[in-house]
Amino acid sequence: AVAAAARGCTPVIAADGGARHLAALGLRADVLLGDFDSIDPDLLARLSADGVRVERHSAVKDETDAELALARAEALGASGILVVAALGARADHGLANLVLAGRRAARGLRTWIYDGRTLATALAGGTAADALDGADLEAFYAGRTFPEGLAVSLIPLRGDAADVRTTGLRFDAAGRTFPFGSTLGVSNRPAGRLADVRISVGEGILLVLVAPAV
Repeated sequence: AVAAAARGCTPVIAADGGARHLAALGLRADVLLGDFDSIDPDLLARLSADGVRVERHSAVKDETDAELALARAEALGASGILVVAALGARADHGLANLVLAGRRAARGLRTWIYDGRTLATALAGGTAADALDGADLEAFYAGRTFPEGLAVSLIPLRGDAADVRTTGLRFDAAGRTFPFGSTLGVSNRPAGRLADVRISVGEGILLVLVAPAV
C-alpha cells in the first residue's frame, strides 16, 4: 500500500535513515536530507553517486530531520504529504510527528502518516481540508483482514475540538465538542466500510488515527 501511494508522490524526500525504507520499497528519492546520523555511509554514498540531491544539515539544529523533510516538501509546493515510518519505537519522535501533521493541517495542508499498522492524519476547522476522505483510508488496508476489526480514534490536538461531525462510525457525533485532554473519541469503530466514514471539525485541530483493534 505504501509503495503504491508513494509512486504517486512527487517529489519523494528521504529523511536521513528513511532512505533505507525507500530502498526496501524499490523507490528512488529526489532529495535526501538530514544530519545523517542514522543512514549507512555506503548507502549515502551510493545514493549521492546515483544523482540523488543530498542536503546535509548540522547535528546541532532546532528541528528533527522529519520536520526538515516536511518543510522541504512545503517549499516545493506539496498539496499533500504522505509520511512513512514516522511512528516507530521512539515515542517522542512519534508524538512530534503527529504534532507536525496538526501544524500543517492548520495551514490547510493534509499530512498522512502511515507505519504499516496505524494511519494518522490531522483535521483543522476552517481550512480547505476539514473533511476526511474515507476512500484514502481504505486503500492502506485493502486486502488485509483484522480479526477484531479497525479502531478509529479522534483526539483533540490543540484545545477543544468543536462541532465534530461524523458519519459511518458506530458512535457518530453530530456537532459535539471533544474536550482537550479527554479520551471521549478513543477507540470508536466503523459501522460498515471504512471508505464510508466521514469526519469533519468546525473549530480546533482533531487528530484521526485508524489502527487494528486489539
